[in-house]
Amino acid sequence: MSEALKAVGGRIEDRAAFMAALRAVKIGDAPRGPVEMDAYGNPTQNIYIRKIERVGGKLQNTVVHTYPRVSQFWKYNPDEFLKQPVYSREFPPCRHC
Repeated sequence: MSEALKAVGGRIEDRAAFMAALRAVKIGDAPRGPVEMDAYGNPTQNIYIRKIERVGGKLQNTVVHTYPRVSQFWKYNPDEFLKQPVYSREFPPCRHC
């Protein structure tokens, strides 16, 4: 929000400009890596696979693999994903019931 506020010069009362700036924000140095908003207004960010290692006598998280720019849809096509019903007990159908 602070980056979007900077982009509109503090004019938060201009809601349309503020929302456009909020959707356009790209942060390259966030604590969890680069973050930006997707076309649906949700964050897209790196996902880190880690393992715990002992280094210098202390335990630490070591990144094993990075999946860059993961959206809420992961590897699914957003249009196809959104055509499905909302997750419930009935969907997806249980194959083992």
